[in-house]
Amino acid sequence: MDMKKLQILVTLILMTGSFYGFAQAYLPAVYEFSSEKSSVLTLKNGTVLEGTFNQVDQANGIIKSFSFKTVAGETVQLKEEDVLNMYVANSNTNYAEKARTIGKDNMKAWDKSKLDMKKISNGNTYFEQVEVDFRGKKRNMLLQLQASLDQGQIKIFADPWANTPERVNPASYIVKAYNNPAYQINRWRYAEDFNMIFGDCIALIGKYKEDQRNWADFHQHLQEFADCQK
Repeated sequence: MDMKKLQILVTLILMTGSFYGFAQAYLPAVYEFSSEKSSVLTLKNGTVLEGTFNQVDQANGIIKSFSFKTVAGETVQLKEEDVLNMYVANSNTNYAEKARTIGKDNMKAWDKSKLDMKKISNGNTYFEQVEVDFRGKKRNMLLQLQASLDQGQIKIFADPWANTPERVNPASYIVKAYNNPAYQINRWRYAEDFNMIFGDCIALIGKYKEDQRNWADFHQHLQEFADCQK
């Protein structure tokens, strides 16, 4: 399997304090949609809308549809599949503080990802349309970005299937690597699936023997995998 074109949906349980180096650049998952502060949406047809959210229909972080009021006063009804990406204003102080820190201290992990870092640093959550292969079925979803590396070719999203996606230490992630649809892997099979996940990096496979492939080191392994592609 060509790992340069692999996208992986990773389901994991994290222990408090298990973040490594680049994991410090993770944004917390926040599912708040401001009805007062301005958000910016880019639709699949190229239309850019600026305005506020009236109502959002979501279940456990999975966005289904929403009502959006533009700055021109027009109310637009949109479905999840209509949106290419969006910068969403929220009032979560923890997110805003973390976003400012990332914007100031961790730009190397984000600066080539073609994102509007000014919006993110100002506390906007970023969502984009991602194709996910979940249990053999492909679907497109609006997922919230939490981190980016390898010039934006590897992106870590909040997992809407997590039991508590809003936690600072989330229960799971969706990791999109390069161009192909995502697939699922969990912490219980991490050592077993290690070669499949990182098989395109011979150095990484050789460095960690099976009994050294600890789930708590996943973030470190992912960074090494990204470095291996350069």
